[in-house]
Amino acid sequence: SMIGSAFAKIKHLYILRLVERNLPRDAEEAQAAFIEGIAITQTPAHLIPEVRTVWQFHSEKFDLDVKRFVAAEEKGDKGGVAFSPDLVLAHTESNSLEVVDDKSGWQPPMTESELRTNFQARVYSRYARDRWPNFSHYAFTLYAVRFNKRVTVSFSQADLDAVDVEIQAAISTIELAKVANEWPAIPGPACRF
Repeated sequence: SMIGSAFAKIKHLYILRLVERNLPRDAEEAQAAFIEGIAITQTPAHLIPEVRTVWQFHSEKFDLDVKRFVAAEEKGDKGGVAFSPDLVLAHTESNSLEVVDDKSGWQPPMTESELRTNFQARVYSRYARDRWPNFSHYAFTLYAVRFNKRVTVSFSQADLDAVDVEIQAAISTIELAKVANEWPAIPGPACRF
């Protein structure tokens, strides 16, 4: 959505500003990131108030642990699969890496069991292991911004090894659809059957 895209750009700019200044939070930087992000994403004027409401709600609560910061919106590509985690944090005391993904929509937060089987959580954690190796565990945090709720699951090395076959299955599905030029509707997790 346009609101989600604007929010993601604003958050990315804000994180970069905080890292550059070694700050956990700053209201002026949050406002500057908002203005710049709206301009870069060319958010339509009628959506700006809602983006601002969501951003203010979030930025007043968000603290960046700058010492744990690894990356934000770093683009990765491996084997035809691209990923771009919103935020990556290293937890050296537990030898774990955490990938944080913000969701700015109205979808209620997932439970831990739902998140553990979520394709994005599994794929991002798997590719984080390739990009940032040598951690014992890889965690994925889904942050439902409008609900101010975080859900985190941790994956072991063995958990992540099992993801490769899931990725290959998804790639094969797309390749077959391209060849047949058939793109059936696929219900998402918000659909109820």
